[in-house]
This record gives sequence, structure tokens and C-alpha cells, in this order.
Amino acid sequence: MAEISGMNTLVPLEAKHLQQLPECRDSSKTTNGNITIFDDAVAIIESSPRQEQGLPCGETMSYREFHKGKPHILVILPGFLADDTMAAILAVLPQFEDHHIIAVNPIGWNGSTMNKPVYTHEENAEKVMELLKAIGLQSKFMVLGYSTGGGIAFYLAQKYPDSVSAAFLMHSIPFNGMKYIKANGEPLHLQSLEDAKEKLSICVPADMNVENPDKIYELFKSFSANPDGYLPRDHKLCKYLKAATVNMPGSVEAAIANVSFNVTPLKTSVAEPSDILSTLKSKVIVIHGSKDYLIHAKVVESITTLAIADGWAPPGMLSFYDDDEGHTVMIDNPTSFARVYRKALEEQVLT
Repeated sequence: MAEISGMNTLVPLEAKHLQQLPECRDSSKTTNGNITIFDDAVAIIESSPRQEQGLPCGETMSYREFHKGKPHILVILPGFLADDTMAAILAVLPQFEDHHIIAVNPIGWNGSTMNKPVYTHEENAEKVMELLKAIGLQSKFMVLGYSTGGGIAFYLAQKYPDSVSAAFLMHSIPFNGMKYIKANGEPLHLQSLEDAKEKLSICVPADMNVENPDKIYELFKSFSANPDGYLPRDHKLCKYLKAATVNMPGSVEAAIANVSFNVTPLKTSVAEPSDILSTLKSKVIVIHGSKDYLIHAKVVESITTLAIADGWAPPGMLSFYDDDEGHTVMIDNPTSFARVYRKALEEQVLT
């Protein structure tokens, strides 16, 4: 991540040019048009108390439920430094009104414990499945993972095809993992998984509880495709977004899981080739945006297109959709993602 108002952290390698691409920012849209959505999101958060569930592994995982009893069950997993707040934004949109949403905070995220480090998205997927069984979910469900949560969502679909009908990877990490840069713009060269653990433990802030909340606000605003129309800092939703950021005990572990994630036949600097895509029995639908320069759209689209073209997954198990938005689509234009999601749902799952 670039240095934002004195905060040192990391961002994906491709994002180092983010501030140099003003022509790619869409200043014609204003988030002011979304204020009603954000007001409704705050209302549904406050009327849907966060619940906690002890797991057999000894951890406690938190979650919220929206529209319980609706026919389409959707488990939503948050991105890095986010939590169930983001799911509330989707829950108030008409495209999700027929969804029973279970917004889960995985191990190491805000509201959940991390007594033992979880260094892979696969292991966190296993913990999420423990939660869903513990709360009595027996019906088949879909899963949506945003950003870092996409890695967990993928493994839920791959490991539990009898339970998961489809996984939607929303502006997610690419199938061959993440690459990061340092605060000074230099690439973070990682030679092995152990090297990644050592370097990321130094570079990623384990405690995001900075004294000045404006730093956190500016950090996320810098990722927006429409910074001039970003969520007003005095909106109540910002309180929830900040809480997600400052209360994530597993930030280092999640970053390590991002770089070690590799489900392709391609070797990376920290992960061996994998044939996991060939084992898919549940559909994986990638929804990314051409204006996403945090997890760069070209990187995600190219590796997904290659996986489809070269048959890394069984026919029909992978698909790609473009919502034409940036990484903070949930703030910039949530209705744009919702429309594309609904199109993908009807074409890939409900047919």
C-alpha cells in the first residue's frame, strides 16, 4: 500500500500506479446518490445483532443474518480489513431481497477470535464450514467472497460441492495469488512461504488501531474509482467500516494467505503448481471490474480467461463477468455490482 497520511502498509503490486491514473477515475458518478442505500445498510445492521458461535476447534466466529427464511441462501465473506458491514449494503438492494444472507466474519476478522494463526484460505474455509454446521445450516447454499474473502469462498466451493452450489468471487484475489509492494513503492520479493511469513509480519501492521481515524478513511478512499464522490466521512456507516479495520487480529495471517493462494498449474515464488481447479464440481463465477486497480482487473481477467481456455477446470465450471467498477464498488456503485451479480446468478445458477 502506498503511504497514506503517515500509515505504512502494503498493496498489490499493480496498484502502485493507482494515483497516476486519474483518467480512469469516474468523476461523473457521485456517491451522494447512494446515501439512501447507506442509510438503509446502517438500519439493517442495527436491527440485526451480530451473533457469536463457539466452534469445535476452540475458536469463536461471529456472523449476522439478513432476510432469514428467503429462498436463496448466500454466505458472504468480507475482504481484508472489512467485515459483515459490507454484506449489509448488498442486503438492502432489490437484487438480494430474495436472499437469506449469512454474513460471516472468518477467523482473524473483526468479531471473531484467532487463538491459533490461520495461514491459508483453505483452513479458514474449513472453519467457516464448522460455523455453518454449528448454527444448523442444512440446505445447499451459495457463497460470495469479496477481495481476500474470495480465496475462502473458492475453497468452500471446491471442498464442499455437496453443500455449495456456486461461489461468486467478487473483485477477488487472482487464482495464482497476490503480489505486494512496500510503502516506498519497491516490490516485496518473496522467495518462499517462510520468507513471506517473515517479511509480511514486518510490513503488515498487526494493529490498525491508529490514533487518527481520518487515516483509515483516506486509505480506503484512495482505492476508489470515484474519490470525489466517496462516502462522506461523517456518515454513520463509516463508524462500522472503521471498526472492521481496527479490530482485525489476523491481518498478517490474511496477507500471508493471499500470497500463498495458488490453485493453478503455474508455480509462484511461494506456492507450488496445483491441479485443484480440475477438481471443481461447483461453479465458480468471477465478477471483477475494469476500473479495479487495487487487485488489477487485467491480472484477474487474464488468469481466469487462461484457466477457461486451457481447460484447467471442467467445462462450464468457470465464468467471468465485468461490472465495470473499481475495488470499492460496494461504496462507489453497489447497484452496478448487484445487477451483474443477478445476471450471473440467473445465467449460471438458476437456469
